[in-house]
Amino acid sequence: MTYKRIALFIAEGFGTGHAPIIPGTFGTMLGFIWYYALIAPGNWAFFITGILLGIIGSVILADIGEEVLGKSDPNSIVIDEIIAIPICLIPWVCKHGLTMRSEEHTSELQSRFGISYAVF
Repeated sequence: MTYKRIALFIAEGFGTGHAPIIPGTFGTMLGFIWYYALIAPGNWAFFITGILLGIIGSVILADIGEEVLGKSDPNSIVIDEIIAIPICLIPWVCKHGLTMRSEEHTSELQSRFGISYAVF
């Protein structure tokens, strides 16, 4: 039973799925951490493998989470939001590459949206 509780904890985004409002949005924030972890090595094979393993792992973890909670698609399971962020950012990575520095992110935001300060 212990491994199922650990799987549930991961599927719930390490607790972010228990946010009182918009738990999926809080889970999405972890998705950006997952994205940066995948691009940090600057290796396409690592990036794509991480995405594929994330998809497979999220299906398994969400299934275990549903079993433990006894519900179908509970709001607290946010692993799908977490793994979706790197998938959604594939076009960005294709355009800008895997080695983009934070200064380039900030410059891009400033030029496109007029944002004067950003922390990435």
